[in-house]
Amino acid sequence: MKEKVVFCRSGGKDSALALNRMLRDDRYEIVSLLTTCNEHFRRASMHGVRLELLGAQARAIGLPPAFQFS
Repeated sequence: MKEKVVFCRSGGKDSALALNRMLRDDRYEIVSLLTTCNEHFRRASMHGVRLELLGAQARAIGLPPAFQFS
C-alpha cells in the first residue's frame, strides 16, 4: 500500500524536480499539492509564482491544489 502524501512546494524548479521524482516512486501517492502564499499579492511566498499558474500546473498533472495563506 502506498503512503499518502501532501506535497509542499515552493513553485520553484527544485520542488518541481522533487515532485517529479516522488510521482515516479511507487512508495508514495501524492494526494494534493500545498503551497504557502501571500494573501495580499496572491502569489507563492517563496518564488512569487501566481496562484492561477500553480493551480493550472496542479490540474495538468491531475492533482488538487491547496493554498495556505500567510
